[in-house]
Amino acid sequence: MRARLALLLALVPIVLFAPIVLSGALFLPLLPGGLEPLATEDRERAAAAFRDANFSQSDRLFPVLTDQLALRESLLRGELPTWEPDLALGYPLAGGSIAAPWYPPNFVGLLAGPAGAAGPLAALSLGLAGLGALLFLRRLGLGLGPALVGTIAYQLGGFGLANLFYAMKLDAALWLPWSLWAIEGLRERRRGSALALGLSVALSWLAGFAPIAIFHLTIAGLWALARLLGRRGAPPEEVATGTPRLVVAGLVVAAGCAIAAIGVLPFAATASRSIRTERSVANLAADSLPASLPAFLGLVVADFVDRPTSSAPPGTQPVAWWITPEPQVEKANEKANALEWNLYAGAAVVALALIGVVHNTRRARFPALVLLGTLGFAQAWPVLQPLFRVPGLNLGSPARALSMAWFLWPWLAALGVDALGRGRAAITLAGLAGTAAVAFCVGAWWLGPERFSEHALSVIVAEYGPAHGIDRAAALAKVGGLEAFHAAGVRLEHGFAGAAASLAALALAALALVASERPATTGARALVAALVGGALALALAPLLFQDTTSIVGVPISLVVVSGALALSAVALRPRPLAGEGRWLPIALVVLIEGLLGASGHVTAREEPAGELFPADSPALSAVARTAGDGRVLRFDPTGTSHVEALARPNMLQPYGVADLAAWIVFTPRTLVELAGAIDARPGYDMRFRTGIASLRSLEHVTHPLFDAWNVTCVLARDPLSHPALEETYSAPGFHVYRRAGALGPARLVGTAVAATTDDVGIALLASGTIDPRVTCLVPPGTATGAPTDVRAAARPVVERLTKSTLDVTLAASPGGWLVVSEQWAPGWRATIDGADVPVVRADHTLRAVRVPAGTVRVRFRYAPTTFLLAGMACLAGLLLIGFVEWRLLSRRTAR
Repeated sequence: MRARLALLLALVPIVLFAPIVLSGALFLPLLPGGLEPLATEDRERAAAAFRDANFSQSDRLFPVLTDQLALRESLLRGELPTWEPDLALGYPLAGGSIAAPWYPPNFVGLLAGPAGAAGPLAALSLGLAGLGALLFLRRLGLGLGPALVGTIAYQLGGFGLANLFYAMKLDAALWLPWSLWAIEGLRERRRGSALALGLSVALSWLAGFAPIAIFHLTIAGLWALARLLGRRGAPPEEVATGTPRLVVAGLVVAAGCAIAAIGVLPFAATASRSIRTERSVANLAADSLPASLPAFLGLVVADFVDRPTSSAPPGTQPVAWWITPEPQVEKANEKANALEWNLYAGAAVVALALIGVVHNTRRARFPALVLLGTLGFAQAWPVLQPLFRVPGLNLGSPARALSMAWFLWPWLAALGVDALGRGRAAITLAGLAGTAAVAFCVGAWWLGPERFSEHALSVIVAEYGPAHGIDRAAALAKVGGLEAFHAAGVRLEHGFAGAAASLAALALAALALVASERPATTGARALVAALVGGALALALAPLLFQDTTSIVGVPISLVVVSGALALSAVALRPRPLAGEGRWLPIALVVLIEGLLGASGHVTAREEPAGELFPADSPALSAVARTAGDGRVLRFDPTGTSHVEALARPNMLQPYGVADLAAWIVFTPRTLVELAGAIDARPGYDMRFRTGIASLRSLEHVTHPLFDAWNVTCVLARDPLSHPALEETYSAPGFHVYRRAGALGPARLVGTAVAATTDDVGIALLASGTIDPRVTCLVPPGTATGAPTDVRAAARPVVERLTKSTLDVTLAASPGGWLVVSEQWAPGWRATIDGADVPVVRADHTLRAVRVPAGTVRVRFRYAPTTFLLAGMACLAGLLLIGFVEWRLLSRRTAR
């Protein structure tokens, strides 16, 4: 039994990822070789890099993979990965990366190689998710069949499949059933439950995606209240024991949060220094899913808004315009996101969930209400918008609440399967599924490509025309022509047909369940066999409509059929549809539908013959030579359209090149404020969302702040002519320039000026009136000391011992202020010849120390106290869980 259970839990990960792992492919949405300038240098490599690419998840490479490579480099050198000097002006890497280095599986992946480990780690995540679901559903008292159907539905749920490349989101969400299982264990006084609850909470936080961890904690807290408090009208002894168990659960959850402090505290500290803040209700409502009934069709149609392999930019998806009501037009126009808007649960799972709600009402009450709440939160229903004011629930897109729906749908589906063995539930399911199948067949016919194109166009013109002046021509121009509507219609037609086939197969499976309870006559067996055979044939019918034909060269049809055969092999007993076999046809329908939905998401790239980041690139080698020990700046007069063609942000990091405009989660506020003030004309500043992007006006290329920030290299798509720029490399669409005037990694200045306020300091620095060669600006109240003449001083000699340790030597200097062209942050400490000296924030964003005259050696070391505090909190959390577990064990022994 245990062996078969293990095989069933591993079935989905094996079927999905065995072709990837065995072929040696990389589970990445695309490869760097498809991006400029590498694409132009090797067209064959570029074509392979972008074949079936998932452009919506390109962040998996930049910054996640590049951060992982930097983390791995530090770990292999025996260093803690606390600081990364090549990102912006320097960045606390372990305290600000969503690569989640403290999540245990990720740590193993870093040591093994982050690119190669991505596939096995994704399979491990699905395996852990399935095991947690099975344990919890079984502890609820469900039979093995219903629990395994729920497990399969969970492993193949839409959120999980859509976010396989974004492991931090998947890993933060998958611990929900584990927490619920542990809470049930506390209720039943099971050994190890306190430890399981604390660790599941800690691992959710350590996974690296705080908004989802908060949703997980919220639902686990609600479940603890529902299960551990005494029932209304319950006997006094039950109430008396319920309250202590709830207190124990609260202590354990707090301990789990304390364990996670090693990742959370540094992350929170970095976030507090950025411009990312808690968002307003209006802002969150604008980021929510469109609140319309057609949007719910995404529950049963995979990739409803757009395919994951689509390269269409936001605002050009016909389905997004079709389902978005006119008052929320900005969502369709700017925020439509095929990944965030993914509601998919599967037609069979939704039908089973409805049966669970109808025929298992009492047990389904909690998951059904919470599921309704997550859908309403994601769509910003007015009655739920007050929740946007709750700290923690307002950190990101409301659509991320759907991470919890990932498990809630399978939970309800398992309750539905459980109900099929009692009363009329199977007949109800057959009628419901059959009716819905007919409806979706009609929908597939009625919303064919041509009809959908005309229907959607007429809806868009009628909806938006009067208020926004969008006529037929404007609508066609917005989404890329009639072909885009036609392609969307084809996708919907296939989606509705697939949903109809799954529902029809489910109806036959339900009838087979009813027929199997009749006396085992030859006729009854023949009827059951015919129904099961028809269900399997209908479930496999959508293979005819699959556009994505393979997973790393293995036909998707072979993947799906092999999954169905494997399930049959490990689940069937000699007597089909007896005992455990009763749930097999339903499980097959759920499995096949889920595998078909995975075809566009589980893709991988064949590893290139050379390196992942080719070292022989002439363009990037020229950038590295030109930049030297300085930083790279991009020039883009359009704002951002050229940036991705200019070695997109973070692409330079693996080449050891510092990128001023790197894509980081929490760009320091001080850098964003200064960069935005360099050219304050509307549309010309360097701000981009919560970070910075490119210089838009060439007249500012000689700005003194770029000298202070040690900008030595400028990239541009078109040739530039400026006295401060010397071209070092030229190729079509990619020009590299050496910029004159950079002041190096460190400089000695003789004068410090204390600004009266930070705003005044920003204005002075942005105006260019302060010469960074002789003066630095220090915070209000700083003792500046007497000015010195540094004109004849030798240039500081800089030696980087580790990424977080910097030595600067000054030979026979007259004294003054030593300014390092790196970001100031709490945790930077300095010594002069072994004696501690204060590190001051200089020029609003850099760091500096006051140095005496003579030959001195200054050592800068990044050692933030947050890591020490986090380590102490982690240890305290482990001790607290151990104490709680010991006390619970003592009480059980005493009884």
